[in-house]
Amino acid sequence: MNRQEAKQLLPILQAFAEGRVIQYRDNGVVILSTDGGFYVVDPSTVCQYTGLKDENGVELYEGDYIKILDEVRLIEYNPVACGFILQETPTRSMRSLDVLAHYAFEVVGNKYDKEESK
Repeated sequence: MNRQEAKQLLPILQAFAEGRVIQYRDNGVVILSTDGGFYVVDPSTVCQYTGLKDENGVELYEGDYIKILDEVRLIEYNPVACGFILQETPTRSMRSLDVLAHYAFEVVGNKYDKEESK
């Protein structure tokens, strides 16, 4: 099945889906969702779970924005660090997620969210 065929057969997801990633030719990506459905998604929006949860029990994913110490930081995967990091900002250096064990933080959005929903 190529990407065009997948788009004709499967619903295009406009929201969050959790599940296994299946990748086809032409960089087409389909998610086998935990709800039993199959969804075509934009490959650039596929994010990995970090294994951490915020102070409210919300799962923390690559691409999420968190509020920590009155600052909003982006969670990214860094291949040099071989792990997830808090993105560098003009006032803060890049940090490993290990620092999150010492501070309360809250997921406040995702870099793929539409601007009006932030």
